[in-house]
Amino acid sequence: MVDVINGEGYDSVLITHGTDTLIESARYLAKRITNRCIILTGAVQPWCLKQSDAEINIGMSLGFLIGSTYAPQPIRGVFVCLSGKILPANNATRDPTGTLCTDSEVPQQVI
Repeated sequence: MVDVINGEGYDSVLITHGTDTLIESARYLAKRITNRCIILTGAVQPWCLKQSDAEINIGMSLGFLIGSTYAPQPIRGVFVCLSGKILPANNATRDPTGTLCTDSEVPQQVI
């Protein structure tokens, strides 16, 4: 994937990805590609279900990529879009329900 992204010459890339390892793949790419704006997205609820988050995640991702192109300073890095949120890959995790969040937003169990 890294070779394809680097070889194509695009400034922005949208990757649809299964959600089980989406964050791990995004972090892998973030260590290897820094000169582009890349978003990995998927759907926690599949597209075929009535309440899928697929359409909103694709729409948000495309909007972010287009906006990053026209920003006063181009946005570069690898991002994750899930559950209607976009976060930098290195700051993204999922809570027990599968919702995208930052490490500090994950509920801590009280023992």
